[in-house]
Amino acid sequence: SSHVGLESDVSHRSWPLESQQAAMDAAYQLLPRGCFAGLFGLLGGSSSQSSGGSWLLRSFCDEVLGGGASLGSLYAYLDLTEALLMLRPACRAIAAAAKGHPRLRSPLVVDVQDIEDLLSQMPFHWPKGVLIRQVVAGANPPEAVLKKVTQLLCAAQSVSKELGAGQLQRLALPLGVPNPTLRMWVRLGLLSELRELHLLGRGGPSDAGLTYLARCCQKLQHLTLLGGSSSAASSLLLQAQSKGAMSDDWWRGFRCTRLCILPRLQHARLKGLSVQRVPSWFCGQWSPTMPTWGHEVHYYDPLGRFICMRNSMIERVGVVRSLLPSQFGPWWELDVTFLARQDSPSQLILLLPVGSPGDALASLEAWAGFQKEPSSVVRGAIVGPSDGVRDRPRKFPHPGHGHEWRRISRDCVVEDLMPWGIQEWAEAAISSGADDSVSMFFEGASSDDEVEESSCVTKSVEELLAQLDRDEAREWEALRPSTRVEVGNGSVPSIEEILVQLDVEEERDRSH
Repeated sequence: SSHVGLESDVSHRSWPLESQQAAMDAAYQLLPRGCFAGLFGLLGGSSSQSSGGSWLLRSFCDEVLGGGASLGSLYAYLDLTEALLMLRPACRAIAAAAKGHPRLRSPLVVDVQDIEDLLSQMPFHWPKGVLIRQVVAGANPPEAVLKKVTQLLCAAQSVSKELGAGQLQRLALPLGVPNPTLRMWVRLGLLSELRELHLLGRGGPSDAGLTYLARCCQKLQHLTLLGGSSSAASSLLLQAQSKGAMSDDWWRGFRCTRLCILPRLQHARLKGLSVQRVPSWFCGQWSPTMPTWGHEVHYYDPLGRFICMRNSMIERVGVVRSLLPSQFGPWWELDVTFLARQDSPSQLILLLPVGSPGDALASLEAWAGFQKEPSSVVRGAIVGPSDGVRDRPRKFPHPGHGHEWRRISRDCVVEDLMPWGIQEWAEAAISSGADDSVSMFFEGASSDDEVEESSCVTKSVEELLAQLDRDEAREWEALRPSTRVEVGNGSVPSIEEILVQLDVEEERDRSH
């Protein structure tokens, strides 16, 4: 207190600007070098990259010289990321002052704006005129961004323990998170109390990461995956399991299939989980602006299920594999799979918003956490079967006005339109090959450690075919072992040998 008694004679607010600056510099030199040394070192050290640290230091000195010397007043200048990363509690005084921050007195919530504030301090050359969240959401995030977010989550865990505040319960990121990073967060206990996780950008996790998350984060209530890396079948199966729709008998039969990843969802103990896979702007009822025949309406729900109806009759049903903004223009790429159709099981459709943006729906998560969402009128163009499209279109085909669709309602409850439950939807997505990708079959190994060790290895087509043959051999040995398998060298007999063996057994039965 002896160092800050300069304000007893005259208020600094009446000094000239030059005197104020000189007084602040003098006060900084007079401040003790005890527990505040690390604090001011952080604040002053960050000024080379941004003016935030220098501004915070001058603001603190201004409070000291004005008679309002209080660490609590300093916290009033900070946003959440600054409070967590720059002012970790180092002594009782700082810890007591930190409790005055309104967002540190309750369970921690990290939203998209907090992540954008955090990334704005990084020495990246972000494009001008474009929000940072839009940049990181459109592509796989660089390693430096993931490390910075990890640092923030570790700081949040440390601060919550030292202050006795609630742990992180909501995390919304404008990016996708790859499997290794997600596993590291879980092992460090950063997501142990998480109730809501929203990954609102392109990328992971994949099915393997989703199953790991479902097994380890037992308190999750809301999960948003907009990156398109996880399959529709895994999300449908996870939500069905969380609602208690999948019995033990069903899982025993499901383990006999070739799928290696999805059966792990049996160990998920989540209750009442709500999964969102489609951005909020696309959920609802869509109808063509110029109907060609009858009254046509398409229904899309947040989980990615859709129903196409014409004149109140169901024509097609299916699931959305992904809905992502194009990297080549202002349109979106909608990848859908129709269930129970053999002629055109999948399609890639381009959607170009043609109206002015509107306000995002508060009850659902928007792409990258934007407050504005695309127009409720889009122009559609069918590219063709999505499995046959090698390169994404670089130009929009610009069809006529007859291809425009309008969202006529936000409401969509597919259970009211079709008598399928969540179990039937999950079974249909799995059996029809809704996500007929290799990752559903061989992504990862049986243990999580083996998954991490082999995550960087990509199997060739020959290896995958050989793996299929080995799986078939194991299934045959388990279900119908032959004499040759039991007493021989363990090889699987050929079809001719099996037929001969059957004839011998049939002749033996007749003789007895």
